[in-house]
Amino acid sequence: VGEGEWEVVFKTTEGRHAWNTPFQLGSRSSDTVEMGEYIQVNLVDDDVVVLGSDGLFDNVFMTEIVDMVAHTSWEGGEVQKSIEPTPARGFSISATETDDETSEEEGAEESPQRIPQTQQVGDDAIVGVARSLAVSLANLATKHSTDPDRDGPFTLDAIKAGKKMARGGKLDDITVVVGRVGPRPAS
Repeated sequence: VGEGEWEVVFKTTEGRHAWNTPFQLGSRSSDTVEMGEYIQVNLVDDDVVVLGSDGLFDNVFMTEIVDMVAHTSWEGGEVQKSIEPTPARGFSISATETDDETSEEEGAEESPQRIPQTQQVGDDAIVGVARSLAVSLANLATKHSTDPDRDGPFTLDAIKAGKKMARGGKLDDITVVVGRVGPRPAS
């Protein structure tokens, strides 16, 4: 997504064997890393990069992602259209920082619902906004995945592929990473 008129300047194609059969790495898969693509994209300062699993892109239209990016105030440190976490069929998403003062001796245990402290490079406010935008997008995907009346990207793709599909979102893992391109450090 580029600055100003906010538009998608590059989108990968889905790596898959057939409809709803994506490439997968794992112990029960014959897929290999070599089956993936190596892609180089030229970015400029202030470009925003959104990476996500199929749980994001099967439930959220690209126009919705662009709208969320466009309504993000990078200088003010806020996402104007944030979506609150929605408990959905036994799971939820929350954005909480780990407590750096809590030690392992005190019995601190990392919860799967916690986002660990990121190694911050550059402006802390930018990192916080990128994190908030990622969580807002993940929450939107979670909300859409449990909507029984939604005709999202996955449903429309199924119809296009000639599959008989019930309406509704697609429950799946949802991973979102957001970054903003900044100036290169002086070498």
